[in-house]
Amino acid sequence: MRPALIALCCFLTSHALSAPPLPPQPEGLPWPTTEWPVAPLPKTVDRHAVASALAGTFDRHIGPAGHPDHRAIVAVHQGRIVIETYAPGFGPDNRFQSWSMAKSITNALIGILVREGRLSLDTPPPIEPWRSADDLRQQITLRHLMNMTAGLRDDGNAGNMLFAPDARRNAYARAAQVEIESEPGSQWFYSMASSNLLAGLASEMVGDDSTQVMGWVRRELLDPIGASNVRLEFDQTGHFIGGAFAWATARDWARLGYLFLRDGTWDGQRILPEGWVDFTRTRAPAANNSQYGAQFWLTAPAAETQPETLAPELEGFYMNGSQGQVVLIVPDRDLVVVHLGESHYVKWPEIYDLVDQIALAFPRIAQ
Repeated sequence: MRPALIALCCFLTSHALSAPPLPPQPEGLPWPTTEWPVAPLPKTVDRHAVASALAGTFDRHIGPAGHPDHRAIVAVHQGRIVIETYAPGFGPDNRFQSWSMAKSITNALIGILVREGRLSLDTPPPIEPWRSADDLRQQITLRHLMNMTAGLRDDGNAGNMLFAPDARRNAYARAAQVEIESEPGSQWFYSMASSNLLAGLASEMVGDDSTQVMGWVRRELLDPIGASNVRLEFDQTGHFIGGAFAWATARDWARLGYLFLRDGTWDGQRILPEGWVDFTRTRAPAANNSQYGAQFWLTAPAAETQPETLAPELEGFYMNGSQGQVVLIVPDRDLVVVHLGESHYVKWPEIYDLVDQIALAFPRIAQ
């Protein structure tokens, strides 16, 4: 077994999951590589709750361009699209901005490199500016960056990580300038720098420019799952800006969520290493964290410094991005719920309540 996989297996052995097991692909159901199977809501779903949640969704919170803040809602249950609805002017062919949901794509790219044995979770990543003998950041491992427990506290400067002139030139180099503020593994800080470092590291390892990097991402991740409408944004030196900048249709966001629901496998092909999704949805081991895994959020009660988010009883994990982007994965309901939009007026509690109502309308699947 490769060293990276040995380390991952050891992690999973010593951090037992309480989360529900990931469901298998239903027997006889085609994989949605070219198109999604579409079906009506099952009779077991609380249709009144779904109808109540969706009622008037696209008729309120009209933004400055005349569009509502809620713009796309898709639910995939047991491998079939059972809800798909869009605001007027939007549809299945429109791409939606990820904002921080791009971090979950970054998770997948790092997972592929771990599967290939090119990176290891418990080894410091080869970030050149950190290699001097007296640099405390040498103690930071790939796991710390994935969990946002590296001690890189840049949460108040996320805009600088994305929009400052030096970041647009080289987001990877800009993130590598962030100083360490606490011992790696001891504290959780939401860190745009950590995600941009991971995406930049992956970019450095797979290509010399954005064309080569995007080609690798397509071959290894997007093409196998049929996510042909995903577009990534790059800095001027060819690094994927993996903290915030990806675009995809609602159906392709659902495909990415479905890959994680199916344990990183797709139609007989293992894309993410065995155990990677369980690592992704395991709470990062820092005292001040209760609802963050590895570049994904968890449906869990908030720690003191963390925001209230989706209903803890869902026992799921999810991608989350500014202005209302959510891809929720609920294993024990065999469910993916996608919400996309551009929040000018609607607030997060309403978005989370909408997603909660839809997800909770689906029953748990008997194991």
